[in-house]
Amino acid sequence: MDRATLFERFDTDGDGRITRAEIDAAHAARFAAADADGDGLLNAEELQAMADARREARRAEQFERMIDRMDANEDGKLSAEELAARGETRMFDRLDANDDGVITQAEADAMRKMGRDHRGDGRRDR
Repeated sequence: MDRATLFERFDTDGDGRITRAEIDAAHAARFAAADADGDGLLNAEELQAMADARREARRAEQFERMIDRMDANEDGKLSAEELAARGETRMFDRLDANDDGVITQAEADAMRKMGRDHRGDGRRDR
């Protein structure tokens, strides 16, 4: 957890310090939110729902960071061109070893071999 997230999550009074009371309150609130039936206990379904919600929140953060990185026109959305540009351009540039604007079979084979050598998977060229 980075510093900003830590303070956003726990420094509820915004004083730049996190107290034990703030952490305890955050944990109690998280428990209460997960306790769907309000019985003061978490059953398997409630724990699964809590885990699913945390996983979805992390995925949402990843997508936000992805948009921040790739959104060339800064409209908060990714066009097909913006989405394709980053990955495809980088891959093309890596494969086009001599920068002639063309990927040859030899360049593709060399990149594949380099990947295998790097992974150390022991497969041989065929």
